[in-house]
Amino acid sequence: MSDVLLQQILSEMKSIKTDVSEIKLDVSALKSDVSILKSDVSTLKSDVGTLKSDVSTLKSDVEILKTNVDVLNTEMVEVKKEQQLTNKRLSSIESKQDIIYQQTGSLSETQTKTLSLLEQLQSDVEFTYQKTAMNDLKINRIETHSIHKH
Repeated sequence: MSDVLLQQILSEMKSIKTDVSEIKLDVSALKSDVSILKSDVSTLKSDVGTLKSDVSTLKSDVEILKTNVDVLNTEMVEVKKEQQLTNKRLSSIESKQDIIYQQTGSLSETQTKTLSLLEQLQSDVEFTYQKTAMNDLKINRIETHSIHKH
């Protein structure tokens, strides 16, 4: 072979060596990038796992809240029924009070008895109002406790 041909082959070999060297650098960079991607994917998987756990917890909390709301709604229906009954009783008491006023006339003994009965009725009415207020307070506490609990 001639020297020129050998020089050309040598030159081509150097060029191939340079190309191979560059390819090696590129492969090394790709390996590094793949390693980073693997790490990122692992982090994403961990984050997705955490999100799934958080969503599961939220679902559970929502179910508990729904149950609590259902209980409160049921209790409110009962409170409304009791309030209607209380209103009827109050109307009945007021009616009876009017009848008592009409029937007492001028008899002092009857008036004394009537006043005593009216005081008892007033106490009952006050008790009814206090009981209603206590029920409202209990409902408020239940609602507040339920809100702070979750």
